[in-house]
Amino acid sequence: MFFVLAAVINTDLLAFTSLNKALFILGRLGLTATLFLIGSGISRATLKEVGWRPLLLGVLLWLGVGLTSLYFIRAGFIAF
Repeated sequence: MFFVLAAVINTDLLAFTSLNKALFILGRLGLTATLFLIGSGISRATLKEVGWRPLLLGVLLWLGVGLTSLYFIRAGFIAF
């Protein structure tokens, strides 16, 4: 239902182009987070049991490794 609403807003209300961009970015981040949680097998019950700190640590480590790899690729240390 929300997908259809977003499609109608994007098609019919072109005056809100900055809003469309913001909604696109939020939607992409939400989809990425959802796919991450599905892929890692994390549910709400698991998060309540373990807490938010291990999830935060994992996300920070993932960002660190990803950004470091990107730096080495851009600097030419790793050929792509």
